[in-house]
Amino acid sequence: MSAFSQIQLILSRLLIAILCLLALYILLAVTMPAASGPLVRLIGDKLDWKSRRLAGWSATDCGRVEPNADGTKASACVLKAFQDKKPFRVRYDLMSIDEVTAHAIVGARDGHVYQIGFDGGYGG
Repeated sequence: MSAFSQIQLILSRLLIAILCLLALYILLAVTMPAASGPLVRLIGDKLDWKSRRLAGWSATDCGRVEPNADGTKASACVLKAFQDKKPFRVRYDLMSIDEVTAHAIVGARDGHVYQIGFDGGYGG
């Protein structure tokens, strides 16, 4: 088997694995939203992707602050990135009475600062 054929085989298996994971994610998100949480944490949700798009892939990731967690370190990271005029993003997850809400503060590449958020079930 040639090197090109081996690469094609590896890429096709990788594509199949990615499609299977996507199908699993959709199945879990529809049938058991709470069970899809770990997968959402791995690949991100709409809020994560929007904040990455605004800040850019090379932006400082100041982390994710869980409900009732200490956000001091994340906030210090945001302040430093802002003072240094570097793009950044941070996410704060909050728990309301019956659902998780999340808000992100994003310092975009163009110098603007955005606050984005959503209200929804666990994991986005």
